[in-house]
Order: sequence, then C-alpha cells, then structure tokens
Amino acid sequence: MTKKTLKWKELLLYGYLYLPVLLFLLFWMKWYFSLIAATAFLLAVQWAFQSEAPIEIKEHSKDDLWRIGFVLLLIVLFTLTSGVGASVPQYPDHGYRNTLFKTLIDEPWPVKLWTTDGHLRVMCYYIGFWLPAALVGKYTSYSFALLFLQIWCAIGLFLIWLLMCERMQKYRMWYLLFFLFFGGADIVGTMLTGNIYADVGNRIEWWNGAFVYPGVLTQLFWVFNQAIYGWLVLLMMMRQKDNKSFLLIWTSVLLCSSFASIGVIPFALFKGWENQREEKGVRRLTAVVKNSISVVNILGVFACGWILVYLAANVSLFSGVMHLEPQSSIEVVMPSVPVEGFAAYEWSSKLMAYLWFILLEVGIYFVLLFPSREKYRGYWLTLLVLLLCPLIQVGTWIDFCMRANIPAILFLCLMTMEEFEDSWSQKRW
Repeated sequence: MTKKTLKWKELLLYGYLYLPVLLFLLFWMKWYFSLIAATAFLLAVQWAFQSEAPIEIKEHSKDDLWRIGFVLLLIVLFTLTSGVGASVPQYPDHGYRNTLFKTLIDEPWPVKLWTTDGHLRVMCYYIGFWLPAALVGKYTSYSFALLFLQIWCAIGLFLIWLLMCERMQKYRMWYLLFFLFFGGADIVGTMLTGNIYADVGNRIEWWNGAFVYPGVLTQLFWVFNQAIYGWLVLLMMMRQKDNKSFLLIWTSVLLCSSFASIGVIPFALFKGWENQREEKGVRRLTAVVKNSISVVNILGVFACGWILVYLAANVSLFSGVMHLEPQSSIEVVMPSVPVEGFAAYEWSSKLMAYLWFILLEVGIYFVLLFPSREKYRGYWLTLLVLLLCPLIQVGTWIDFCMRANIPAILFLCLMTMEEFEDSWSQKRW
C-alpha cells in the first residue's frame, strides 16, 4: 500500500468495475488462456489500485451522514421502481433481459445454445453487468439472484453519486436528482409535433421519430445493464491524474455496453490530452503517448483483447440463436423503420427532424452554457459527439444513437450541474 491508505470507497469502486471482467476471464475461456489473462488482469488491477487517488471530499458538515442515508434510500426506491429484479411490473425489454439473466444462471459457462440450423454456438452479448449476480444465482436461487441484481444496481448508482460529489467537492442530495431527471425537452417536442409514439410502454422521447436521446432515468429503467457502467467509467476516467490506467478502466464498460464503450473514447482522449501539460501549459502528442504507455495499460490488453475477440464473434446481434417467444428468448430482432413508420407527424425532411432533435434534446443546454464554457474544450467535444451520434447507424436500428450518447449526455449533465451551482452561489439569476 502507499502512504495514503485507500479505504472502503476505493475498494468498492474497484470491485464494482472489475469483478465482471475477472469472472469473464475466469469462466469464458479455455483454462490455459484464462490463467494467463486473469493473472495479468489481476496484476494490472492491483497496481492501478495502489496508485489510485483516494476519493476525498473537502467540504464536510454534520449533515453529511443524513444526506448519504437519504440518498441511499432514494437509490433503493429508484432501483426497485425501475423494474430491475422484477419487484414491480416491468417494461417490455425486461422480458428479454430476464431470459438472458436466467440463462446465465441455469447454463454452464460459457453458455452455448443450439441454433435453428442445428449448430451449437457460444452466446455472444454484452453480459458484464449480469455476471456477478448470475454467479450468486448459480449457488442460491433465481429469486435471490434477482435481489442481488437490485443490490448491484444500487451500488453502481451510489458510486456514481459519490464520484459526482467528489467532482463538486461536497455531499449534496440534489446531485442525484439532477442527474436522474436530466434529459431533453421532450415534452416541448411532443407539443410541437402533436405526436407521441403510440405503442404501449414507450415514452415521450419518441416524439421526433427519427432520432432518440433517452433521458438518464429512461436509460436506468430500460437499459440499466449498459447505462450504469457507461456513467461510472466516464466519471472514473475524469478523476484520473494521468493516463496509465485508461485501457484497464475501458475494459469494464466494454463488457457491459459496446456502444457506450465507443462513446467514452473521445472523452478518454480528451482527458488524456488534458492530463499532459508541460511547464508552460503546452501539450504535446508525444508526451501524451508516452504518458499512456504503462505496465497497467499493457497488462490491460490481455483482458481488453479477449473481450474484443469475444464481441467480434457476434457478426449480427443474436444471429442464428434459438427463436422463441419474447418472454423466454434471448433473440432481439429490430426492423429498420423509416421516419413516417414511427409517427403520425411527418417531417418535411430528415434534416428538419435532425435539427429539431438537436435543438430540443441538447441544443438549449449548449446555448445556456456558452457564455461560461466557450473556451472549454470539453464543451466543444461534447457538442461534436452529440451532433455526430444521430448520423451514425450500426445495424438495422438506431441503437448507436440511443446508447453511444450515454457518456456525452452525462458530461453535459455535469457541466450543467456545475453551471447551475455556480450561478446559484453567485446569484446570477
């Protein structure tokens, strides 16, 4: 250990980030590959942990304990009502996720399934979020595994709030609520178009028809398995003082959400550039690259490489996997639907739909932030990412637009939160 002894917060953070990756390396490969990869990964995690800065929050008060307790209560409430763990009636997509989760519990690892043409194939999906709870379920029961899944989700949300508090240097309950309810002006879009996607269980985020940036709470309720690690990894990278653990950190989101892992890359590059300053404030590319070459990152390649190989095997999402009913299947096939197929309201052009989408989803925030952030490179990077995400399509659906934005929306939320607090304290009404 170093002179600054790390405490439970750092241990909890590291355990949460890297346990799914470790389980994958141990149980989803041949034993001789597993031995090499898992050993290298554990060494990388240990060395990164020893150099990790303690989570410190300078501003303290006697009310902090009450704030933490109340935040935990709110997190449990939001977790339970999100549908995670099936304590309440669930949203339609949970049917597929429940089946995938139960399959991970019931079947030996790595999970192999028979295809419709009689071939046995390894199930290929971003399974990271479920692995710890599925392992618990193998030795207990499906019901207990669902409870553990809720606990796992709640721990993730608490860590996200904790890192937000560290960024703001004070414990505040409203950071959690500000984050969870952050999103676009969907209600305005609905009022302007007179449209809402007319399907049971869907949300007003579908007002545009062609593009969707789900709000934070919607991400939690519908795709918790992808969103939580996307948020946490961005916050983890933003607190790094150097680039020596970036690749290792990236592996944890790669196994949980392939699209969110792509969305976090621009911010990792931005933070890596910001970390490397010379005495006169000049940054040089060679210095950035040199700072990024470390034993931790090199050893992280062993984990990152195997996860990439695993995900690359998925040529088409669930291609050839058993086709059953939604509540008992892990197949999801989404058709490519044109704009007019979504909604009664028809745009004059897809460009018009895009412009209105950008304005109401994120544009208003950028206009309000411009006076104080115009010289901040992170502001322009976030704007660029959110402008480009809707223009990229992978596969036959708009999943890239819906999921790759997860880190960028959080970064926009953080900038807005900071601006709100600064304006409040300085009475810039």
